Amino acid sequence: MRKWIAGKLFDLAVWLDWDTASDRSISVAVVELGVRKAMAEPKKVGRPKGRKDGVGPKPEPKKRGRPPGSKNKPKVAM
Repeated sequence: MRKWIAGKLFDLAVWLDWDTASDRSISVAVVELGVRKAMAEPKKVGRPKGRKDGVGPKPEPKKRGRPPGSKNKPKVAM
């Protein structure tokens, strides 16, 4: 309904004074585009941040090899 009323009012304004109506409509369109551009969310570019980028706490290094004290000892025959 609002769009229909706005269209009727714009038609009346154009009928009364074409130059002023066209100038004002262009300025309103420019302002509306500026507002939409300012409120738009920035586009995400590239891959998401992950562990390779050092985001967050660093995990403990993995233990490698055999644990200390568990050497391969020869079995003693008794």
